[in-house]
Amino acid sequence: METPGFVPRVRQLPVISRIWPERHSVEAGAGCGVVGGACCVGGAVVKGLGLASVASISSFVDAATPYFIAASIVLMAAWVFWLFRQTGYSLKPFARTMVRHGLVMGSIYGVTLAGTTLIGSAAGISM
Repeated sequence: METPGFVPRVRQLPVISRIWPERHSVEAGAGCGVVGGACCVGGAVVKGLGLASVASISSFVDAATPYFIAASIVLMAAWVFWLFRQTGYSLKPFARTMVRHGLVMGSIYGVTLAGTTLIGSAAGISM
């Protein structure tokens, strides 16, 4: 009898087994979160490389954050439209799917956005 590999074992974990069917929502949420926090991470990288002063980076991050957040919201709206299309433009299946996928995507988005913001804060960039 063969023992299952690492990935099948991870998929059987309680939290992962509930999220795995919505992996596209997880990917979309993480992607949108990274877009929303890209200015913070980018500022931390530029500061870490010593390419600019903290004051100039903080000024850029402060001015650019609303645009990056808006871009991530536009991407999430596009994802909602894609999900609506996947359900055949039918409202009842879309509502059921949206609740399940929306919770996953929103959670991952929040965690990713908070993580990228923390990276910027850890680098000493004020927002």
